[in-house]
Amino acid sequence: MSKISTASRNAQCDAHTALLDGGTVEFRTGVAPADPQTADSGTLLATVTLAATAFAAAVNGSAALNTTASTGTVGSDNDVGHARWKDSGGTAVMDCSVAVSSADMLVDSISWTTGQIVDITSFSYTVPEASA
Repeated sequence: MSKISTASRNAQCDAHTALLDGGTVEFRTGVAPADPQTADSGTLLATVTLAATAFAAAVNGSAALNTTASTGTVGSDNDVGHARWKDSGGTAVMDCSVAVSSADMLVDSISWTTGQIVDITSFSYTVPEASA
């Protein structure tokens, strides 16, 4: 198992999250695709536009989402299953699960209705200290 320094973790985290500056988070139904290179899947329920500086600087390998202006409106009734994060040019950067518990992003309910406001109140991206 390899371990990396905090400085390296912070640099990796900052480089990754910088890709999302001014990008979007698309909330979709179903399970996320196999990887970000795979085409979008599920029905698009809502899109949230990220701030010009999407994340704060990393500390201990973790960066918190800057939640300023991170709201969107649900376009159709359905259950949210995953979120696809895209850069400002629309290229997928990462996918994450969305649920009320045991998911990458936690929400208060997965059953969304048309016109509902989606508010990302908190999310962090973390680079682990050790890898296999």
